[in-house]
Amino acid sequence: EHIDVEVALPAQARRLYTQLEKQMILMLKDTKVKAVNQGVLVGKLQQVTGGAVYAHDLKTIIATDETKVVTEIHDAKIKALRKLWEGEGKQPMLVATKFIHERERILATIPEAVEFHSDKLDAWNAGKIPMLVAHPASMSHGLNMQHGGSRAVWFTPTFSSEEYDQFNARLARTGQKKKTKVFHLIIPGTIDDAVLASLQSKQKNQSGLMKVLRNLQMLQEIRPKP
Repeated sequence: EHIDVEVALPAQARRLYTQLEKQMILMLKDTKVKAVNQGVLVGKLQQVTGGAVYAHDLKTIIATDETKVVTEIHDAKIKALRKLWEGEGKQPMLVATKFIHERERILATIPEAVEFHSDKLDAWNAGKIPMLVAHPASMSHGLNMQHGGSRAVWFTPTFSSEEYDQFNARLARTGQKKKTKVFHLIIPGTIDDAVLASLQSKQKNQSGLMKVLRNLQMLQEIRPKP
């Protein structure tokens, strides 16, 4: 079962997102912008919806290259994750993140959360870890984690169908005794919608990225004007 959990973006963060999105759409209309740069643009929008960005300050977010300085914007998704976990009866959850600062902020805010490492597998499968946070790429395809829980959460959606399927397959596999639920934390009207639409169309790699960008442009075109 796949479930979208809508999360409201705070007003100040929405203004920042809109400003950044407009700038990126203008850049996308420039034929000189290469795919690798487009990927960076998508990542920047995902950082904003996730609640923090790699930038020196908000005023220079558009012009600043990727840095190790993290500027927090909001905690809407972290609060939604906590609420979802509690609403599911605090059953063990496997949480997929995209950026390092997402994992760090979750771990700092939710005491029950634990960062994934291979030495945590036994404890997870024994049901001793309430919330396990990981980047999907950190998990090998053969890991058996179905005994530790049946709830997977995507903090930030991915447009890689292979990454998506493999992560979910850690729980939805032979030996799983409960119905597996896969949740997506989504901020409506943002890049989250575009990435999820791309994922659902089963696009991969570069074609998947281009699908995300086209969806992003469509979202901006149909969004009501202020």
